[in-house]
Amino acid sequence: VVRPVLPGVYRSAAWPPGLRSTLVAVCRYSPDAVVSHTTAGQELRIRAMSDPRIHVLVPHANSPVIPGVIVHRCRQIDPVDIVHCPDGVRLTSPPRTVFDAAALIGVERTESAVEHVLHHGMCTLGTLAGTVERLARGGRPGAKELRAVLQSRVPWAAAVESELELRLLRALREHGFPEPVRQLRIELPNGRFVRADLAYPEWMLILEADHPYWHAGRVAMDRD
Repeated sequence: VVRPVLPGVYRSAAWPPGLRSTLVAVCRYSPDAVVSHTTAGQELRIRAMSDPRIHVLVPHANSPVIPGVIVHRCRQIDPVDIVHCPDGVRLTSPPRTVFDAAALIGVERTESAVEHVLHHGMCTLGTLAGTVERLARGGRPGAKELRAVLQSRVPWAAAVESELELRLLRALREHGFPEPVRQLRIELPNGRFVRADLAYPEWMLILEADHPYWHAGRVAMDRD
């Protein structure tokens, strides 16, 4: 028994419906479509990408109508922008995803997404900057927001690990504090090394931004 998902695309009734099966169907329905924006961000587990809508990117000459899907047309989709998944889903790469989503999520959430992809090694600051320069011609949506985030960021600073650390960092800036050192590595008297979330070494001051939500529960937070 099969169930229709999109015109001409079906799924087995034994396969549970859900977002992933819908994305597989979309990529089969439109061979040029690439899952993009916040939808790709959710699939890649990038922070600050909440959006229930499904977004795809297609070449400018292609204008498919896909029921229930927001279709974005673009003149430039390079091979480096596409991640091919084993199940046939095509996702935009992490830097391309952050670029495209920036116009939807705004500067603050884009900053959070940038810190997330940097912390998890999904791309580099140079790759993000290169993506902006490659795609920003013609005022493409996302260029202004991502460029603002990159220009305001200290290039050599380590990435913050959580949204809570980022909020603390913003609060320090808003109150006129100098930029702290991020993820400062400190050797303890017993020879162990620990990392401080934010620190001012010249003042011998460290700041920890702890909450069970970001620290895998109360035990991990108390250990920190």
